[in-house]
Amino acid sequence: MSATAKFRKLRSLLMGGCNTYLCLKPEASRSRIEKLRTASNTYIFYQRAAIVRVPLKMLLFFSWPFIAVILSVRRVSLLGKIVEQEFGIGRFQQFVQLLKLALFEFIHPRYYIYFRFFDKARMEKRGSYLCYRRNHTLFTALNGFVSGEPINNKAKFAEFCQANTLATPEIFALFENGSITFKVLPELWRTIDLVVKPLYGYKGRDIRFAHAQGNGSYCYADETLTHTELLQQIALNSKVEPFLIEERLYNHTVLASLSNEYLATIRMVSYLGQDNTPTFLAAILSVPYNEMCVSNFGRGFPLKLESGEILPSPHAPMLEKWRKEFEEANEKAVGKILPYWRETKELIVKAHRLLPEYFSLGWDVAITKNGPVILETNIGWDTDSVQYFLDLPLGDTEFARCAVERLGKLRSTAKGFL
Repeated sequence: MSATAKFRKLRSLLMGGCNTYLCLKPEASRSRIEKLRTASNTYIFYQRAAIVRVPLKMLLFFSWPFIAVILSVRRVSLLGKIVEQEFGIGRFQQFVQLLKLALFEFIHPRYYIYFRFFDKARMEKRGSYLCYRRNHTLFTALNGFVSGEPINNKAKFAEFCQANTLATPEIFALFENGSITFKVLPELWRTIDLVVKPLYGYKGRDIRFAHAQGNGSYCYADETLTHTELLQQIALNSKVEPFLIEERLYNHTVLASLSNEYLATIRMVSYLGQDNTPTFLAAILSVPYNEMCVSNFGRGFPLKLESGEILPSPHAPMLEKWRKEFEEANEKAVGKILPYWRETKELIVKAHRLLPEYFSLGWDVAITKNGPVILETNIGWDTDSVQYFLDLPLGDTEFARCAVERLGKLRSTAKGFL
């Protein structure tokens, strides 16, 4: 990694490393969300790598006041006028609120806008929100420190799905350290569109598409390559990190009418509720638009869990330049019923039953003309977007109650959490 890249990474860590805490054990609280936070904040204290991470957290802790001021000024300068006009809160008052939240409660300034903490009712509930940057340690604890390898490794997860008749994209080939392992004979997929993705990718990182040209060649990374050249190019890239090739899926016509040419996905969050039964917390439709080729940062719509009906997004963008597109997208999508919804829920329940060691999982599902397909699942799902689209802090949900019970049962393994 170059010196410039290292500097950028450090700057990103310092500017974005919000909700920083020393590795101290807070007093146990009766509040569910405080118990979840305790698990999140103290997990690092018990890791072997803590001796390395503690100095970093110390650096973040002592630099946070300066970073908080900068971030608060940025938020007020970008959106302060709009908040003042629409909600009657002066810009200086906003700055004071932002700074108080950041300095005394370690709440990143971005959440002031994202969760609408300028609204008095939401501000009063701010302590019940679980912020995203605490997720990794919390979900590691909730899952009893079980290895994530069978899930994080996309090839192993695909094998798991196939072995249990769970619909998932078929993997054609793996690329590691410059070598190729074929799972399906190339003759069977030489002329179809392909998806190329990192074996351990996340949030759509480095996903590319190989578009079949119909003459034995592909358009890949803005180049025209033969089938052999395509494989050679991916094999070369795999010397840096492993990749895989899988079949490209296409939207059901209902979703195709809402999306661009690329795949819309549904994020479904399940957790083990009463009697360890998989229970749904939320379902969110994510739709790519304009030039996006993945849905991770597309337009989001909450879904009615009972019927699969698309509901309006709870908050309109604050910037006027995005608001018109938002309103048009809502008008086009809201009220539609997703196809195969019963089958989709049954698929996820079946899959989670087969993974009882994991308390909660975030599933990415596509719906094609033939039904739902599991793309992947994640141990550390995005709590920010779930709370945003539910318009509800996780501390006020049944999920939190079950999570606290789970942590209590794991007390002997994860000492000091509660």
